[in-house]
Amino acid sequence: MKTNPPSRAGGTAGNESGYIFDPMSALCDPDRCFAMADGKLLYRDDNHLSTEGSLFLADHYNFLSVMDAGRR
Repeated sequence: MKTNPPSRAGGTAGNESGYIFDPMSALCDPDRCFAMADGKLLYRDDNHLSTEGSLFLADHYNFLSVMDAGRR
């Protein structure tokens, strides 16, 4: 699956900087979006990610390394 890495965003009110990412590239293919990945439910209801869904995105986008790089 092709991923779009988070991109650096400029500062916003109250924040020095942030990241913008498109979760749909991880949760959907061109034809449909998925409720499960690796046998785990990605959503806790019709509009919110489950804990497993959040961890899936964190792993997919390698958020921990992005956050560590931002601290330097």
